[in-house]
Amino acid sequence: MTVAFMQLYNSNTKAIITHGQRSEALFEAQSRVEAAIAAGAEDGSNVLSIRFSSIGGDEFVMEVPGEIVTEAGPGAGSKGKAPSITAFIPSAKN
Repeated sequence: MTVAFMQLYNSNTKAIITHGQRSEALFEAQSRVEAAIAAGAEDGSNVLSIRFSSIGGDEFVMEVPGEIVTEAGPGAGSKGKAPSITAFIPSAKN
């Protein structure tokens, strides 16, 4: 009984530590993305197309120039891949 309880305790402790490290990595990636958003898009190298359509079949496409930014947190996640955040920053030039 004691052995089973200790194994359960150890696995839960490891899971808590792993999720805490992942959260810290995501917070760091989030702060980098927020800094990039505050600085603004460097160029309009990417275009985000937004398509609006009505029931009558009319369609309107809006194209927004901007930049796609992906920031990864430090370390590897539970599956060996670093957690990352991707955001689109619209260009203020247009």
